[in-house]
Amino acid sequence: MKKYFSFLFLIFLFLLSQAQSDTIPDIKNISLDILKTPSNPAFIIMSTSPVEIAEPTTPTEFYISIQNASNNFTSLPNNYGFTVAPFWWTKSGKELNFNKDFSTRNKIYFWRYLRLSVGMVKGVDDNEDLWRYGFGFQTNIFSGKVQKKKKERYLNALRSCHNNYYQLRIDFYKKYPLYSKIENEVNSILERLKAANNSDSLLAEELSRTLKLKQQLEELLLKQFELEKGMAEDSLSVNTMFSDLEKRIGFKWDIGAGISNSIENRWIDSSDVNRFGVWTNFGWVIPISKSGAYLSILGLTRILAYEDAVYQYNDTSFYKEYLGVYDFGAQIKFEFNSKFSFLVEGVYRMYSDERTVSTFKVNSMAQYKFNPNQIVFVSFGNEFNNNNDQGPQRIQLNIGVSLGIGNNIGVNFY
Repeated sequence: MKKYFSFLFLIFLFLLSQAQSDTIPDIKNISLDILKTPSNPAFIIMSTSPVEIAEPTTPTEFYISIQNASNNFTSLPNNYGFTVAPFWWTKSGKELNFNKDFSTRNKIYFWRYLRLSVGMVKGVDDNEDLWRYGFGFQTNIFSGKVQKKKKERYLNALRSCHNNYYQLRIDFYKKYPLYSKIENEVNSILERLKAANNSDSLLAEELSRTLKLKQQLEELLLKQFELEKGMAEDSLSVNTMFSDLEKRIGFKWDIGAGISNSIENRWIDSSDVNRFGVWTNFGWVIPISKSGAYLSILGLTRILAYEDAVYQYNDTSFYKEYLGVYDFGAQIKFEFNSKFSFLVEGVYRMYSDERTVSTFKVNSMAQYKFNPNQIVFVSFGNEFNNNNDQGPQRIQLNIGVSLGIGNNIGVNFY
């Protein structure tokens, strides 16, 4: 019996010390600010993407892209698309594991980064009656790694906020005389039990009853505390620092594929596959300052197949069925802070038919995040000339906005 009471006493002291220790709590209702790029696979396959090379990043749960890629900006936007990331709709996406999902090692998470896209454009090659629909997918092979110092800084901030919250809660409880009275009674019984060398069964039973009463009172007071002071996770102000962990550095690599369909006057019987292809982006993201500036150096390899093409070579037009296209590109991107970024890219295009002449595209884009998961962008550059051997001839200014939509998530630390 003496061993039983000693064990009970030690367990109680352990629980008491744990409640006041330097712990890291699981958190809920965190919103991730992770929308980084206005592009999606459907726009890429339709050649309406504002950028040809997109950094492999974490996709938001759902986002919509609206663009005006014409020379007549008095008209309504003519490009629309949306992207869905299935992982964020699952239970695993709603309850992340901090150590697993925010590792400082560069791991493969194929399913987490999978995104499915649909896009639509009205008016192709100056034909206002031609509609084009694109369908595509993209996912990351390597997504980079969480920066170790940022992870440690986040954990320290979270731990500090939790300890502050705990102290606020205890101070709130002690405002009520009944709670202070029960707490004093618990301490008194503990002292008497200690003096009796933990062998007084009556004192042990009294301690058990008093602890249960204290627990019941704490549950009632906690509800009142949360109403007046707010939930613990809402008082921690961790959203900004937490989302910042998703800016991963190091080697990145993704793959994508898509198919594009053309429809004249939206007549179903005029539907025809006009293009399909696969591609990959790869490169490195390097932090260049403590203030949140990054340099990205990315490459692109892409293979496209045109179902048919009419091409003018040496003033002679010819029809080519299943024209193959091979793209190779590079991009340099500067992120000056969490809101503003600028990039320059170039893509060199080769064809499978010897009668066609290689061409190129040079493009730049500025992007500004005006709200979490909401960005506006402007891109400027030449279009690919897939029609003749005269080289690039048309300039395109692309203005658009992407709006990310998603629910809050929870994070488990153990």
